[in-house]
Amino acid sequence: MVPQSFSCEWTLRKKVLAIVDENATAIDARMPEGPMTLAKLGLGFDRISVVEGDLVRYAQFKNSDCLNGAILRVKDASAF
Repeated sequence: MVPQSFSCEWTLRKKVLAIVDENATAIDARMPEGPMTLAKLGLGFDRISVVEGDLVRYAQFKNSDCLNGAILRVKDASAF
């Protein structure tokens, strides 16, 4: 989920996963390429990891549930 104010473009698409309700939709959003800060919550919500990185580009994956994937480069992957 991406807040609308974070995205540079977005569109509403039909569901992409067979396991979800027939009436489901997906938000296909893009954020501007460039520097960004990524945050990840631990499974028990007891830990948060933060790492700096760059959104390098987007890749399209045909015949996949991941139709619009972001390529991220992080400075320290071990911290994430």
